Amino acid sequence: MKVCVYGLGHLGSVTAACLASVGNEVLAIDKNVLAENGAIIGEPGLTDLTNKGGSSRKLIFSPELRHVKESEILWVTFDTPVDDNDRADVDFVLDKIREVMPYVAESTPVIVSSQLPVGTIRKLEGEFPRHTFVCIPENLRHGTAVENFLHPDRIVVGMRDDGSEAAGEPFSRINLLLLPIVHTTEKFVWMSPESAEMTKHAINAFLATSICFINEIAAICKLVGADPAEVERGLKTEERIGPKAYLKPGGPYTGKTLARDVEYLCNLPKGEGFPLMHSIRNSNEWKTRRDR
Repeated sequence: MKVCVYGLGHLGSVTAACLASVGNEVLAIDKNVLAENGAIIGEPGLTDLTNKGGSSRKLIFSPELRHVKESEILWVTFDTPVDDNDRADVDFVLDKIREVMPYVAESTPVIVSSQLPVGTIRKLEGEFPRHTFVCIPENLRHGTAVENFLHPDRIVVGMRDDGSEAAGEPFSRINLLLLPIVHTTEKFVWMSPESAEMTKHAINAFLATSICFINEIAAICKLVGADPAEVERGLKTEERIGPKAYLKPGGPYTGKTLARDVEYLCNLPKGEGFPLMHSIRNSNEWKTRRDR
């Protein structure tokens, strides 16, 4: 397929190179990236995939938005800027989308994987009612992003009509694009755009909760003479928790991903305070102060 990947930070660079590696014709666009340089991020295997894509002409870089007209799918992959207070610059990504939409054919589905708050797809549908917007939440981890993209355990797809055949051409194109990656439709998790957006928030909030929980347990262990590592091992033998649980005593959660989504949920416009979400943030701030 002819796919335009729009936005070439970490998410976009991995998405573009991986899509090209499975046979798509990928146009990678970012006004801040020179066509001859491409975008190489320090991820294992990414440089090799990018070079192979360039050599085969399956992957072409350009700063020109007008080339989007030739694409069958537009995939928005800007990394959402986050400030020192974990507040995301949502307007940065929305403005980028608004800038490209005049070049997008009405038949071209627009996949949004940028990290944006729940309700964003509905907002875009209101602004561009003749276009189809699809939410595929980003699911990449630094250091294993290429592996995560090419061998996902599942792909969440948020789309009106639940990805049914009634959705018509957009449904067919999404299937055609993703099947070479997952190899079976059983790995598609179809849901509404709002549910897909919320799934990403919920996953990150759960992981943030796990980090805060085990750090507080570790602090209590020190008070009572228990070994935090032994307690961690004991927790993971409980079948309702499991050995892969995100439970390892250490520092507070850092970076922007988990903090951004907790902040989204703490500040929903119609929210009622949601005490657990605020407690996650407060616990992480407590751990940060304690480690200084």
